[in-house]
Amino acid sequence: MKVAGQEAFAQALGEPVRYFWAGAGPPVVLIHGLGEAALVWHGNMPALASQFTVYAPDLPGHGRSGRAHPPYTPEQGAAFVTAFLDGLAIPSAHLVGNSLGGLLALQVARDNPGRVRSLVLEDSAGLGREAAGFLCAMALPGVGEGMARPSLGSIRRLMRILFYDPALIPNGLVEALYQERRRPGNKEALLHILRAGVTVRGVRAAIVLKDQLSSLSVPTLVMWGRQDRVFPVAHGEEAARRLPQGRLHVFEECGHWPHIERREEFDQVLAVFLVEQEVRLSQAGGGSRSSG
Repeated sequence: MKVAGQEAFAQALGEPVRYFWAGAGPPVVLIHGLGEAALVWHGNMPALASQFTVYAPDLPGHGRSGRAHPPYTPEQGAAFVTAFLDGLAIPSAHLVGNSLGGLLALQVARDNPGRVRSLVLEDSAGLGREAAGFLCAMALPGVGEGMARPSLGSIRRLMRILFYDPALIPNGLVEALYQERRRPGNKEALLHILRAGVTVRGVRAAIVLKDQLSSLSVPTLVMWGRQDRVFPVAHGEEAARRLPQGRLHVFEECGHWPHIERREEFDQVLAVFLVEQEVRLSQAGGGSRSSG
C-alpha cells in the first residue's frame, strides 16, 4: 500500500521517526492508534494536502520508527509528539488523533496548548474507562503475547472489530498492516504501551482525562463512529459536552476508524473545521504559520 506524499525521517527523543508528508499550508499532524502505522491515513492525506501541509508519523515502537522505551506513559507519548514538531521546526500544528493518538494529542493540548492550533479527537482513548474486551484480555500475561503475534488472520479479525461494515475494509490494508506489525520489536512495544494504559478491568483511571476537559482552551472537534466497539460513542458525547470549545460529529453505521470507513465525510468535516480555525487564528493575529 503506497501512502500519498513523501516518505522522510526525523529525530524525536533520540530515536528515528518515519513519517509521510504532503501539501503546503498550515501544518496538520495525523496521529495513529495502537498497533498501527502512518499508512492508515493514506486515503486522507490527498484531500487535506490541497490546503494544508499534512504529516503522518509512525509512533515510537510502530512501523519504521525507533523503539519505545519505558515507562510508556501518555506524558512520554505527548513528549514524542512535541519533539516531532520540534524536529521539523513546527511551532504549532493542528493535531488529529485516532484512539491512542487522540489521547496523545489531548495530552499535548492540555500541557502545551500553545503548540496546538486546534485539536481533533477521533474515537479517542482517555475519555472513559470502558474498552473493548480484546484490549482488556491483552493485558493478561501470556494471553496478550499470543493475541499480539502478527498474522494475516489476526489482523483480519481485528479489522472486523474496527469496522462496522467489513466490506469497506480497503484492499491491501490487512497485508500492509501485517508487514508493519511483523517488524522486530513492534509486538513488544505494543504490549508494553497497552499494559501501561489498560488492565483486565478497562482503561486505567490515571490516564482518563475527561475531568480535565473543562479547563482545555483549545478548540476541539470530537469525531466518533456510532457503532465503535473499542470505545463507546458515549465517551465522545460526554467529552464534547465538557469541552468549553468542543463540538461533536457522529458517523452513522461506522466503527472505530471513521477516517477510513467514512473517508469522504470525515475529510469534508475535518477540512471545514480546520479552515474555520485558520480563519479564527488569522483574525486573532495568529497568522497561518506553516512548515513544509
